[in-house]
Amino acid sequence: MDYLQIANSWPVWLCAGACVAIIVVQAVAFAKLCYKNAPLVGLSKADCSKSFKCGMVTAIGPSLSCFIGAISMITVVGGPLAWMRLSMIGAAPTELTAATTGAAAYGVELGGAGYDIYAMANSWLTIMALNGCGWLLVVVLLTPRMESLRQKVGGGDEVWLGLITCSASIGLFGYMASQYYNKIVVDPAQAWSCIAGTVVMVACVKLSKKMPWLKEYGLGIAIVIGIVVGALVR
Repeated sequence: MDYLQIANSWPVWLCAGACVAIIVVQAVAFAKLCYKNAPLVGLSKADCSKSFKCGMVTAIGPSLSCFIGAISMITVVGGPLAWMRLSMIGAAPTELTAATTGAAAYGVELGGAGYDIYAMANSWLTIMALNGCGWLLVVVLLTPRMESLRQKVGGGDEVWLGLITCSASIGLFGYMASQYYNKIVVDPAQAWSCIAGTVVMVACVKLSKKMPWLKEYGLGIAIVIGIVVGALVR
């Protein structure tokens, strides 16, 4: 049986739907609490409704970016998991990176040759369990101590802290992308697709200073152009 048949089967949809339902319940509960406690900070119900509408409009941009990321995820890990994870986290780059790491740990490429039910299970474990558990554990164990840790690491220098964070991000995504850059001879389509995506993403980050909307759409644009370049090269 093809692994995507299992990934898109009704039991998986049922489990994903249960998770998304919990998120909806939490969102409604938070909204009710906001309306209930608004008078404590001098806000009226009209103010809350106006903020709620502004939030809905503002969320359209990031949602479109997640939608494009979801399309990429659906093709390799199935619709239910993509829907569930992007409903819970909403960070397509994080989820795609986790899925890729899970496939690499199994010894195959995400969605490539040899990516079977076992490789998919490895990606699911990385996305659903290890990645999520790490965040939860950090929140529970380190949040009360985060400020003191931040001060010890950065010495209270905000510029130095920013450089540490930036360096860690560059190292992480540079490591993930280097495996595709190195294939420029054996598989130029993958290499040029990654190069094109990198160039477009850097351009979007630069241009976002003048066009802030690119911060939300940059990832989606980079993915689409990367796919087009890869298809043309192939």
